[in-house]
Amino acid sequence: MSSQFTNNTSSIATCNNCGEYIQKKYCSHCGQKHDEHRIHLKSLLHDIPHAIFHIDSGFFYNVHQLFRRPGAAIWEYLEGRRKRYFNPITYLAIMLVLNLFAVKITNLHYYDEQELLTMSPKEVEFIKEYDASQWWFLEHTYLYMLLAIPVCAIFCYYFFRILKHRFNFAENAIIIMFILAQGVLIQSVIYFLTGWVRNGVFIRSMEMVNLVMMVSYASFALYKFINPAKNKIRVGITCTIGAFIILSLMLASAYLLMWLSKLV
Repeated sequence: MSSQFTNNTSSIATCNNCGEYIQKKYCSHCGQKHDEHRIHLKSLLHDIPHAIFHIDSGFFYNVHQLFRRPGAAIWEYLEGRRKRYFNPITYLAIMLVLNLFAVKITNLHYYDEQELLTMSPKEVEFIKEYDASQWWFLEHTYLYMLLAIPVCAIFCYYFFRILKHRFNFAENAIIIMFILAQGVLIQSVIYFLTGWVRNGVFIRSMEMVNLVMMVSYASFALYKFINPAKNKIRVGITCTIGAFIILSLMLASAYLLMWLSKLV
């Protein structure tokens, strides 16, 4: 029977995976965590979300830090202090899945059947096309992100140079992904809280709230990231304009890809 199911009377522990001697928590040879305990229900349940989403404490650390101190958190990741943080690519991917889940579970639509009865045929056609386009964006986010993130990273490359910061393309992409992921989380919460309402006018007005919230967060994150010592008002205005342009580029990329998909 394996040593992990028996009492180890020896003071020297060996790795259950490769048999090498272990002096610390992890094996220096294969990297496996040293664990002499059997698998129980508690540990199995703990491993399920990690297995599906590769979520660990770093995920929730991202959520907390990117709200509380977004500028410092992004700086820490760029400077190499990454152990406590969740990978920004996976973090963004999970937030996009959560966003789609929020609209699916609430069956969110940008009109209601009752208001369609009061509209002209052209208005009905327009509102239904708008609803269809929003759903296309939600269901094909992973596609237009492949275009939008590089475009936004190029914009940020020059944006930060104006503010006397120099980052390479990959670093700018990391900044975009962190800020965008947190913005998508805000949007998901709004969708989940309001998507149950069956009132087209209200749901469409919430899109403006979404936009304001996302621009506000992106502006706040950029401002904290720049951390200006002087000219705070000027830098704040610049960051707000930058945040608006970033989100506009994201939306433009989505519409471009949708238009191209219709041509194919």
